[in-house]
Amino acid sequence: MSPNHNLLIMNENTHEIRMEDYDINPITGFLPLMPPLRTLPDEYYEPWEFIIENFHELMLAGRFRTSVDNMPLLTVDRLKTPAEYHRAFLVLSFLSHGYVWGNMNDISDVISDYLGVAPVANHAAVVLWNWRLIFPDEPFRHGGSALSSIISAVNASNVGNNNQLLKSLKGISSIIESINLTLQRMYEKCDPYVFYWKVRPYLSGWENEDRLPDGLIYEGVDGNDKHGNPIYRKYIGGSAGQSALIQALDILLQIEHFSTCFIKPKVNKVDEVNVDKVNKDNGVNKDNGVNGSNKVNGFNKVNGCNNSGDQSSREGQYHMGNEYNKAPQVNIYLAKIANIRNYIISNIGYDSGEDEEINNLIKAYNECLVQMKNFRSLHLQIVSVYIVIQANRNKTVLPIKKEIITKNHTTEPIKITKPSVMDSIKGTGGTNLIPFLKQMRDETIAQEIPNKYN
Repeated sequence: MSPNHNLLIMNENTHEIRMEDYDINPITGFLPLMPPLRTLPDEYYEPWEFIIENFHELMLAGRFRTSVDNMPLLTVDRLKTPAEYHRAFLVLSFLSHGYVWGNMNDISDVISDYLGVAPVANHAAVVLWNWRLIFPDEPFRHGGSALSSIISAVNASNVGNNNQLLKSLKGISSIIESINLTLQRMYEKCDPYVFYWKVRPYLSGWENEDRLPDGLIYEGVDGNDKHGNPIYRKYIGGSAGQSALIQALDILLQIEHFSTCFIKPKVNKVDEVNVDKVNKDNGVNKDNGVNGSNKVNGFNKVNGCNNSGDQSSREGQYHMGNEYNKAPQVNIYLAKIANIRNYIISNIGYDSGEDEEINNLIKAYNECLVQMKNFRSLHLQIVSVYIVIQANRNKTVLPIKKEIITKNHTTEPIKITKPSVMDSIKGTGGTNLIPFLKQMRDETIAQEIPNKYN
């Protein structure tokens, strides 16, 4: 292949991504290398730790809000390390959600500003800074190796190393397949009734929330507006859409997600690959559909729909990070330079002597898409069992029988008899859950590269 041709398809910034620059590593991935603190070491913060340690008991006794109301106002000046800030953010965000949904208190804006995240129980609080190893001698599973392969693939495409790119794509496909196998085990130990009625209510935020249409007042933080009215804030709750690893996979494969204002046309067949257009755009689709466009990436805008913005961007913007919380920023950088799909397309038909090499890249890339589609199909099935079915049940009904779960957790779709109810169910991130997830699956497979060599 001509080296000059590579220059046409590379991004402006071809610097290699180094994991250490973003405080991520090949073992734990986006999780901190050291397990998070179980408690804050300074006894000054014991009032916070006491309530979080007795969260369940205080809820059952109906005294959670009273305990929070009586909690002394503590300063954050005695927090010394990022790990202590992580723990403080986790504790205060959980107290906030317990106060709002447990029957509305503020969580420290100073801490969320320090970490570059929103003051709400998001993916960082619930997952990244809220884990421990039950069996420390056993290895981590997928996160670290997936992230290593993602970065390796991006670096390989940016320097035209097709052998390394092929190896990385095959590794990523295998990792996603392993993730899917793990995801199917959700049914073994997680009861749908307990999840929906006892856990999920505390994950909701206060954006697109019917019970809090104006959001929340963060008392003592914002004051009043120029008219003397209190200022309300709106934040989406924690959701799967905030998963840094899944976002990284989407970015790698150049899968774009848009508002549910955009729907896939009935016919979305690509007959040929426009190589000239890919080279001209240099792998960047500048029209994200927010600024009045009626068509994005083969998806048509619904007439009269005013839902602006794409949900993935809104999910991510509340967890951007900063110099004290670098891990989220790797996805921001990846989004600027990841160009794998367009790199492969640009090489189709360029050199007949390398047809087999490009054919293998197309197959490996498309297999990654298939595994991501399978992941999203599994996600839809889980949502059907754990949310849709439960939403259609009375709260007093006994939990769903285990044999029913086992029957439906493989490839059989869950049949729902009330489609209007199903379409109106919202996720903890504020989306219309089922339509949004179906569209994400369609957007995934829409990126498949037609293979003219088959």
